[in-house]
Amino acid sequence: MTGAGFSYVQARIQARHGRRPDESDWSRLESCESAHAYLEAARTGVLSAWAEGLNAEDGIHRLEASIRRSWRGYLRSVASWSPESWREAIEWCGCLPDVPTAAHVAAAEEPPEWLAPEQGAGAETPGSLDEWREGWRARMPSPDSEARAGLAALEAAVDAWSAANRDPEQASVSRSASLHERLEHRVTTVFRRHALGPAAVFAHLLLTALDVQRFRGGLARRQALSGRGVVGAAA
Repeated sequence: MTGAGFSYVQARIQARHGRRPDESDWSRLESCESAHAYLEAARTGVLSAWAEGLNAEDGIHRLEASIRRSWRGYLRSVASWSPESWREAIEWCGCLPDVPTAAHVAAAEEPPEWLAPEQGAGAETPGSLDEWREGWRARMPSPDSEARAGLAALEAAVDAWSAANRDPEQASVSRSASLHERLEHRVTTVFRRHALGPAAVFAHLLLTALDVQRFRGGLARRQALSGRGVVGAAA
């Protein structure tokens, strides 16, 4: 399904795409030395929705749980704007941040001490990204050829980024930044070329997730330096 069925959600995600943080927004955040200053800066900028309800006095796991709740809330909003047949696949993205935790817990004989009860991965959370993708595809309606092409392009972008990041001999901060930029470019291309189809919705969600991940990473680093991070927690 493409075309008119996605025009309602496209109008809304297009507006939000135009409000994504640019490098000047990130530079303003990166100039903040403390978690408190970082959150205050976020609240007055385009990331205000993600900073809402966060308290710099909280530990990183409480903050992480709050950010994940906000992510799931945003997914419910996007799903509500979308054709009903696609809503389940959109909401399935809510458990994606829990996949690494589920894999970590599954490999341990008992949950690690740093894992708070409210952060435990739900029973529905898959234990690997491959399992998650299978569940995602199973929740989609049968896409038409245009939708399939857009979704295939999006998956190819993610697969290329993932494969490039698995090469330990090439690992570096500059290369990681370059790969991240390349991924954003490819996903943005999908967003624009397949504007009136499901691929645009998932491309928007992926770009939003990258922004949230960057925001969360900056906050976590400052919490760690303040002593409010948890030693031994999974990255």
